[in-house]
Amino acid sequence: MKVLRTIKTAKNVSFVRSMINAGLVVCLVAVAFSLAGCGGSSSSSSSEYGRITGKVVPTQTIQSMASTTSTVMLEGTDMSVEAEVGQNFTIDNVPVGTYNIIARTTGMAKSMSVKVEKGKTASIGEIKLVPVAKISGRITDSASDAPIADAIVTAEMTTTSETAGLPATWVTTTDSDGKYSINDLPAGSYCLDITKNGYKSVIKQFQSVTSDVTCNESLALIYPLGQGKITGAVYYKTTSGTLQPVSGVKVTLYQANGTVSKAANADVSGSRATNEWNHTRTKADGTFELSGVPFSSYTLVTGPLGKTSYSDSVNPTSSKPLEYYYTFKPADLLLAQ
Repeated sequence: MKVLRTIKTAKNVSFVRSMINAGLVVCLVAVAFSLAGCGGSSSSSSSEYGRITGKVVPTQTIQSMASTTSTVMLEGTDMSVEAEVGQNFTIDNVPVGTYNIIARTTGMAKSMSVKVEKGKTASIGEIKLVPVAKISGRITDSASDAPIADAIVTAEMTTTSETAGLPATWVTTTDSDGKYSINDLPAGSYCLDITKNGYKSVIKQFQSVTSDVTCNESLALIYPLGQGKITGAVYYKTTSGTLQPVSGVKVTLYQANGTVSKAANADVSGSRATNEWNHTRTKADGTFELSGVPFSSYTLVTGPLGKTSYSDSVNPTSSKPLEYYYTFKPADLLLAQ
């Protein structure tokens, strides 16, 4: 069963009022909307190009670096150039759109956002490399010790990002052998969230990550499993009006026999509310799924993104999935100053 929520129905009055009081506007995506137009790059016609220029610089002396050659790439594309640290670089013939540009060398990296316009040069100035580490490991079944493939592993920085005012989030999935690796993590404290449908999610805390960390974990099957399923996706609308998926968003299902506290909704420290049934994270394409849900009444909380989260009362009563789709504006993602 598809659940379509519109801001005109009475069941949404309290939500709309709370969003207005917070000074935020959430645009809901109709289920009938074609998802084919929701994801992908924000680039327009492939005949429209621009150029990116910049310089990769270190936060330490070049002499102390393991390598002075960096790779500068546009995430989600096959476009990259080799650049000497301290020298200018240029990426030509870049399709119009907004990209995440990453500069990387041995033990150091940095990323930033860049907007490319038709016929123009986007000068991003200096990309200042910072020391980075990685968290890697293997996820297995606690009963059989078999590897778990396609588990979602999210590293969420528990301090505030310098650039976006948001907790920085990195998302990956395990391979066929249950292995994963999250690279280019700046020094800091992290909450590692491991989720897989049918298994109880696991949260681990890492304080002051300054070097590579190995985290092998076992997940236990949920028992008893139900037949309910809740699916959906999370997007945000860019200033140009295109929809882009948001990965790593926490989607939590709370049992209705308890009160969901504000602290539990906004927490990134790794604590878990006592009435949480289970949670998951959105994938790279923005989609999420909670399956094996026993028939009962729940509260579904999506977010937070910045200070914005979304709460729905859900009541799965059959094996047909309940579907929820959310679209946030970029302004909704910024933390209040």
